[in-house]
Amino acid sequence: MKYKLGLSLCIGLLLGACSTTTEGLRQSDLRQATYLVGEYKIAANFPEIQKALFQHQAACGKAAVFRMDERQASYGTLRYARNEDGGWENTILFELTQLASGSTVVQAYSYRPGGLTQVQEVLASIRAPGVCEHDAEPESKKE
Repeated sequence: MKYKLGLSLCIGLLLGACSTTTEGLRQSDLRQATYLVGEYKIAANFPEIQKALFQHQAACGKAAVFRMDERQASYGTLRYARNEDGGWENTILFELTQLASGSTVVQAYSYRPGGLTQVQEVLASIRAPGVCEHDAEPESKKE
């Protein structure tokens, strides 16, 4: 009887240790090489990025949210919620570093796999604000 109880307890502990939970996932948890989707350089400074995102939001109804670091003017983030949940496990985080040349280095992080398409969409919204996904579809697909 003790053997069965001990075995059940060990199995329960192992299963608990193996299961992953996203409860309590924080922004700082995403800043790991494991979740890095890619690094990019865009030819825009922070005011230009913010202006493009406002234009894209107005035209398309959804855009990443820009936030500048209060302590360091050359650093900021973009947060793009993949769905209505909006938790960090369903968010793409963009770390921004503004260079003296006026361009910005972007590192994109995503907890969920398959974020590359959405990363490219957010970067495209900065390069061409107001061009919505449905605008890019061929005429044969629009109905």
